[in-house]
Amino acid sequence: TPFSRTGLHGAPERQAFDLLPPVPLATSERLSRLALLSLLPAACESQFDEFSEALYEFGVVAGSCFAAQQFSEFADPAIAARVSELRKLGIRGVGQSSWGPTVFALLQTESAAQSLVSQLQGELSEPHELVIAAPLNQGATILAKPSI
Repeated sequence: TPFSRTGLHGAPERQAFDLLPPVPLATSERLSRLALLSLLPAACESQFDEFSEALYEFGVVAGSCFAAQQFSEFADPAIAARVSELRKLGIRGVGQSSWGPTVFALLQTESAAQSLVSQLQGELSEPHELVIAAPLNQGATILAKPSI
């Protein structure tokens, strides 16, 4: 995440959502197929490479729904370039978080993530926050209030 930029939030984000065209049915169907036939099975079967590639594709397709209010499927050219650079390094699960400017990259091990952070620290032309985060491997807890 570059320190110099923020993504859309608050009133500008609400306005951007209001100006977006409807999502085409074909796009919704493609996202559904990716989620149900690629992402979920790959996650359930611990297929890291397949999950990573499907997540990237899901992000690109979902991002295309926002292209009318941002640069392309990514918020700006710098994000698109960073995603492309990471993909060229062989990292498949790469994308933009929300409206950006955060770019995420999935790596299979903490040592691979640490190596990437070390590499990026030497290459980035502006200050960034680089964070390594582990997945939360537990299900959600749903709390229901009793009705009165």
